[in-house]
Amino acid sequence: MKLKITKREKNLILILIGILFLAASYYLGYSTLREEAENLKRENKILERQIQALEEMEENKEKYATETKEMQQNMNILLQRFPADIISEDIILYVRDLENKADADVNHVTVPGKKHLEIQASYETDVLSNMEDITGAVAEYGFVNKGTIPKTEDMRLVKVESDITYSVTYKGLKRMIREIVEDEERKSVDNISLVFNENTGNLAGNMTINYFALSGTGKEYEKPVISGMLHGTECIFGDLSSGSSME
Repeated sequence: MKLKITKREKNLILILIGILFLAASYYLGYSTLREEAENLKRENKILERQIQALEEMEENKEKYATETKEMQQNMNILLQRFPADIISEDIILYVRDLENKADADVNHVTVPGKKHLEIQASYETDVLSNMEDITGAVAEYGFVNKGTIPKTEDMRLVKVESDITYSVTYKGLKRMIREIVEDEERKSVDNISLVFNENTGNLAGNMTINYFALSGTGKEYEKPVISGMLHGTECIFGDLSSGSSME
């Protein structure tokens, strides 16, 4: 038995096929357009963030330049407090000067070896590091001349812990400590011990003076000027001991 399809039914089938074809075409085309629209939306968000960042940088351009200059100046001031090196003569002459200023009697000084201290590696922060390429626009905002910033990789920080034994008045002790902490070159004080001497009325004790030196900053070592010391003097203090080589 043959299935007969009327002309009307044929027309309905063709119309249905046409509707399905149009629906499929519309769906596929809509999906493609929607995907492209989403991509454009994402790109617009990236561009908006870039524009916002650049506008903020432009608004604060003078501020960034001023702050960068101030940071460089402060860094240079800080670096100037560190000599390029520290040797035995530097310590001996400094203690002699300290002895005179505080009217103290230093009878023992140790000159141990240098301790190398770790310096944290420098790094740069890019505020646009998480953004897409912005066609070189950020190059306009390079305020810092990188050649003016010393690289910490080239620097060597050393510390010398020198012990001194002394006799001094209470007023002289305060002068000694003030001279150390306010010295133009970076120093610090550790391990102070004191005993009152009833016979002299002075304080007898010992302390550790920490000396620091920083090389690799372009600053050259200045040899100490030895003046006012009589030739032939074996030691300007009662006892001078060396723990190890200063190198």
